[in-house]
Amino acid sequence: MRKSQKIINLYDDSSIGSIKSVVSIGSEEDLNQFWQHFDMFENAEQKILYRFISLLYAFVARLFEEKGELFFEIIIEENDVCFYFTIWNMNVSTALKKLLKQQSNDFPFKADKKRITIKLIKEVSLKHHEICNVEQEKRRQNLITSLTEP
Repeated sequence: MRKSQKIINLYDDSSIGSIKSVVSIGSEEDLNQFWQHFDMFENAEQKILYRFISLLYAFVARLFEEKGELFFEIIIEENDVCFYFTIWNMNVSTALKKLLKQQSNDFPFKADKKRITIKLIKEVSLKHHEICNVEQEKRRQNLITSLTEP
């Protein structure tokens, strides 16, 4: 029996949860399924996640157009603070690294020869969630007050 979990991300963040998701992308249909899985975040508080998934989808769709055949895996890990997306394929990682260097600092990453890990901080969405909870509590209090006033 294993005493410690294997950390895939290049940040070596040992606080990640024990559940990892692995997405195998070998066709445009696989890419579409990946998109559908994360499409629910468009209107959720995880805006940074949705922006990254949109960027990744467009990037991989372009790779399929250019190369035709392609296979790689995306390993998704998370903890309370971050999502980690590790792409394990030298060609895809290298191309994505070039793209991310041209982008703003919204998607910090680490890379080695075979893989790249993108770190998405949940902090922004957590603050949004906290604000929503405060607003919901205020509405609840206003409702209770309106029902109890004569």
